[in-house]
Amino acid sequence: MLTSFFVNSRYVIVQSTKGALVGLGVGLAGVWAAGKRWPAFRQMPLPFKAFLVTGATAGVGVTVADRASLKFERDRYGYGPSGEKLILPHDSDWKHKVRCFFCL
Repeated sequence: MLTSFFVNSRYVIVQSTKGALVGLGVGLAGVWAAGKRWPAFRQMPLPFKAFLVTGATAGVGVTVADRASLKFERDRYGYGPSGEKLILPHDSDWKHKVRCFFCL
């Protein structure tokens, strides 16, 4: 169980780092292009420009990490190669194990 956690964490961290690097490139390119295009953007303070780059980097990194985590869990636990949900033996009879207090 613990090794599964480390495998998932490693996969998510690697994918998140790749996404953050892409976000960093997009953020830097956006700030550079905006500085070339609009004179008003060139007059903005450097901390604001750094905030824009940081926002793009963190946003893309978090989004890629979330998608990587979901993909890892689907591949490992939830969905098969055909896209159909796998029924695990311990989950196959879950409706009979749940007690409904509102259905009385």
